[in-house]
Amino acid sequence: MFAVSILLMTSRKQAVKALKESEEKHRLFFENAPIGIIHYNRQGIVTDVNKELTAILGATRGKLLGLNMLDLPNKWLLAKKYG
Repeated sequence: MFAVSILLMTSRKQAVKALKESEEKHRLFFENAPIGIIHYNRQGIVTDVNKELTAILGATRGKLLGLNMLDLPNKWLLAKKYG
């Protein structure tokens, strides 16, 4: 029983370490990607954007967070076209 507990604890620690490494790789890719990337939830609400997307849309991260994905193309395309 003791050996099983140690094995389970070791497996859990390895899984936590692998998850942290994976999250770090994702974060670095997201922040440094040469393309615009947007994260949104199941309701279509923007939860995160990278710097490249803010440059493409000409909007700050703060203005984009919380918007609905369905509103983004029309809102920013019209703003760019008509100022």
